[in-house]
Amino acid sequence: MNDGDRWATHGEPSERNAHPQVSGPVSVVHNGIVENCRELKDELSAAGYEFCSDTDTEIISHMIRDFTEKGNSLLQSAQKAFEKIEGSYAVAVMSDAEPGKVVVTRRFSPLVIACGEGECFVASDIPAILPYAREFVFLEDNDFAVLDGNVISVTDVNGEVVERSAVAVDWDSSAAEKSGYRHYMLKEIFEQPQAIFDTLRGRFTADMGEVVLENVDPSFLRGTKRIIIAACGTSYHASLIGKYMIEEVAGVNTQVELASEFRYRNPVAGPDALFVAVSQSGETADTSEALLKAKNLGMNSLGITNVMLSKISRESDCVITTKAGPEIGVASTKSFTAQVMAFYTLNIHCPLKKGR
Repeated sequence: MNDGDRWATHGEPSERNAHPQVSGPVSVVHNGIVENCRELKDELSAAGYEFCSDTDTEIISHMIRDFTEKGNSLLQSAQKAFEKIEGSYAVAVMSDAEPGKVVVTRRFSPLVIACGEGECFVASDIPAILPYAREFVFLEDNDFAVLDGNVISVTDVNGEVVERSAVAVDWDSSAAEKSGYRHYMLKEIFEQPQAIFDTLRGRFTADMGEVVLENVDPSFLRGTKRIIIAACGTSYHASLIGKYMIEEVAGVNTQVELASEFRYRNPVAGPDALFVAVSQSGETADTSEALLKAKNLGMNSLGITNVMLSKISRESDCVITTKAGPEIGVASTKSFTAQVMAFYTLNIHCPLKKGR
C-alpha cells in the first residue's frame, strides 16, 4: 500500500509515528483518521497495551492483535476491530501468524486492489500500481478483502462473500511517468490540450449541433429548476466556473457548495434539484458524503470524475467522466481543465433538454 512512512494524522511527523505501526505480530498501514481514538486508547491502556507512538494507527494494530490473541483469524480480528472504530480509513493489515496474507478494508477513503502474475497489489490510487496491473477492483465502504498470492476474496459489511468485478483501466502507464519533464506538474501542464481533446471527443454529434453524454439519460435533466454543485479544493474552483457557464447559457439557477459544509447542513431540496458531485478521484470523502446526503433528500445526482467506477461514479444516478488520465502533481492542472470541459458539455446539454 502506498502510504508507508506517511506523515501522521496524530502527532508530529517523525519516524516513530511513521507506518507501518506494529503490535506483536500485527503490522498496519493506514490512510485516514480514527475519530474515537481517545476512548479506544484508554480502553487498550487499561488492558495493558503500551503505546510507542502518538499516531491513531497504533490503536488499530493493538486492537487487531488483541482479537487475534483471543483465537480469531486475522480477517475476523480486523472485522471485529473495525466494528468499534469510527472515522474514515483505508487499511492494510498483515500478521506473522498468517504469512503471505494481507487483509484490507476501506471506509470513506480511497483504496484499489489489483492482481498481477502470481501477486496482488493494494494502493490508495491507480497510478501507484499502474505499471504492474491493468485491471483493478474497487471495494465498497466496509468491504473486507483478503489478498493471498494472486487470489482476492471479498466480504461485505455483513460478512457475506461478494464478487467485486475487476475493471480494466486504459490509462497508459507512461502517463504516470515524468517522460523527460523535470516535474510531474510541468508535464501535466503541457498535457492540458490533450486532456481537453479527450474529454470532448465523442461527445458531439457529427454536425456539432448537439452534445452526446454517454452516461446521461436524455430525459434526465427534464424538470431541473436548480443545480447544486458540491466539491472540495481544486474541484470546487472548477465548479465555480461551471456555475457561471450554466447560469449564463442554460439559464438554470446554480449554487456551489463546499462539500465539507454541505454534508452538515439541512439544505432545501427536492426532485426539481440536480446535485452535481465533482471529484478528480471520485473518492473524496466529504464529496461522497455530500452526495449520499443529497440522494437521501430526494435529489437527482450527477457525478463528474476522472475515474470510472470510483465511489462517486458508482453512486451517482449518471456520470460525466473526464479523460485527463492520472494526475500525479499535488497542484491539479489538467484535471481542473478537464472538469471545466465537463461543465462545458453539461452547460450545452442543459438548454437542449430543457422543456422537452
